[in-house]
Order: sequence, then structure tokens, then C-alpha cells
Amino acid sequence: MTDQKDACHSASLTLFGPGVGESLCLNLGNGDWFIIDSCLDPKTKKPAAIQFIESLGLDPCEVVKGVVISHWHDDHIRGMADIVSICRLATIFIPSALMKEEFIALAKAYSGHWRQPSEQASGVSELAKVIELLTPRLKAAGKDSSATKPIKLMSDETPLYRKDGVEIVSLSPSSDAILSAMTEFNEEIQKGRSRSRIIPRPQSNLCASALHVNLKGVGIILGADLETHSNQLIGWNAVVNSQTRPDLKAKFVKIPHHGSITGHHDKFWTELTEADPVGFLTTFSRQDLPRTEDLKRLSALTSNLYCTTVPKSVRIPKREREVERQIEQVAKSRRLVYSRTLGQITLTLDENFEFSVDLNEAAMKV
Repeated sequence: MTDQKDACHSASLTLFGPGVGESLCLNLGNGDWFIIDSCLDPKTKKPAAIQFIESLGLDPCEVVKGVVISHWHDDHIRGMADIVSICRLATIFIPSALMKEEFIALAKAYSGHWRQPSEQASGVSELAKVIELLTPRLKAAGKDSSATKPIKLMSDETPLYRKDGVEIVSLSPSSDAILSAMTEFNEEIQKGRSRSRIIPRPQSNLCASALHVNLKGVGIILGADLETHSNQLIGWNAVVNSQTRPDLKAKFVKIPHHGSITGHHDKFWTELTEADPVGFLTTFSRQDLPRTEDLKRLSALTSNLYCTTVPKSVRIPKREREVERQIEQVAKSRRLVYSRTLGQITLTLDENFEFSVDLNEAAMKV
């Protein structure tokens, strides 16, 4: 495993996932860190990113310069209010669609009126907590020109960071995606009014913010939950068709939308990434993602594919015939045990930009 000193001073990317949830720590190698999305450690109930940074002997308030909320779904935002509270000197990056009046109206309509179990509503309530925390910071920043800007809204090609040869740029959402999302939000509000305010949860990820990282010439794409849409001006279509997106191809890829086919785009793998990039993803057990066909597709695109936890589609490993016979005599049924342990994948780059991958006991290489 990478030792603590290397983890602090080498550029690294650490992806967390407990089966439902996703968070990522990006160590830029110059003392600055970014946190992208949030999930909780099932055992400690603490934000995984904060817990990890503190385990290295670092103060998140001092080292975290940016916190990115890629989108509002509960599996990417749970615990975000705690992160924002702790990282009070960081800039919080939010997709611009989530600060539009249409989404705010939808959020108010959602409050307490979910068709799904209450856990599904946590995305909206968590975002509301974040905005509440940021409101006094916005007021203070308005009176102090030297204060860190507490919020920055993201759309396609918004710069998030530029320092020491490192650049972070958002690849999405496109203007058309934002407009489409506004229409969807309004439609959902009307549905709620016509159904006694019982509002179905929007499933699309039109406005998820994917990121491109240029780490001194090494490309990284963090795909969030951005999906491919039939509209050429939305989702991954908009990204691959853009004439002004970053040119640097990615060597490392956080695969979009838990490896689902909905996040796949052929040109993503030919125009945005190097040949045979290193791919890593989180599983999403509510929808059994990634599925068997997803793993086959992705394994044909990369020989280095990692999951934070064992996908439900992974079958029981074959044993020798005699061992199988003995097990069958005593076991009525068998299945893999999918624990709620927090999976962790850490990718570390040394000074020569050679990489190593460390997995905890819950994570796996496909």
C-alpha cells in the first residue's frame, strides 16, 4: 500500500463507494485538495472524503480548496453539508441548473412529498442544508474583496482551478442541457400539482457536471453520472462534439454513471481518452450496476478496470470439482456476500508520473 507520506505529497485520486454512494478525493500534489461529491462510511456514518483526509494527519479546512457537487441525487450528495461545514475556506462548485428558480421551486415541492422511501429525498434536503450554510458566507464575501468566493456555478468549460501546471475544467452541463432541465423541473412541478403533490423523482442526469483534470500533462476525466442523450447538444454528445473542450486525452477515467450503458458514448473512448486507459467506477446496488453486459463492454475498452465494491453481476468463482461436490452436499444455496463496507480505490502518481493502484478489502479489479 502507498504509505502515508506518499499519500500526502504525491498526486493521487481516491474513489470511495459503499454500494450506494460515491465520493472522490483529488490530491493535486502541491498541497491542494479537491473533494468531488459525498458519501458516508456505513460504519462510522462520517463523510468518507473527510475521514480519509484526516487519517493522513491533514486538516480538511486547510488543504481542501474546492468542493464539487456534481449533481443532486442522494447517492452523490449524502453528507455534503458536513463537508461544506468543515471545509469553510473552500469554494463550493455547483451545476448552474441547481441554482435556477425552477429547481428551487421543485425542491420546495418535493419536500416531504416523495413517492419513494424517505431516503430518496435526502438529495434535495442535503442541498438545502448546503445553501443554508453558504448564505452567511456569501454575505460576508460581499463585504470583503479578499475573501474566497464561497460558490461558483458550473456549466460546460467552466474553469475550477489553475495553479502549478494543474488545471480543472467542467465539461458539462451544456446550455441546452440546462434549458432542458428547466423544462423537466417545471413539468415535474405540474405533475405534482395534478397528483396531490405526490411527485416522482426525476431520473435523468442532464445537468451532471463531469470534470477534466490536466495534472501537469496527465489527463483525467471524472465522468460523474453524465449520460448520453438523443439530443446532440446534451450530455456526452455535447462534450464530444465541442470544439473548445480541453484537447488532452485522459489516461485515467472515473467511468460515468456506475458503468451503465446510459453513460456510454463510443467517441468518449476514442476522442476523450488514450488507448487502454485506467478505468475505475462505483457500483450502484439499487439498480444492480454495473451489469454483466456493462462489465463485458468496459473490459473490452480497458484492461485496467476497478470497482469500489463487488458488483452484484459478478458470479461465484469456480472451484475444483471435488470442492464443488462437497459444498453442494452441505449448502442449499450459495451467493457472494455483498457487504456494506466502504470500498476504496487509490491511484497514486509518482514524480515520474508512473502510477500505482491500491485497493482495500472491499474493492476489486475486474
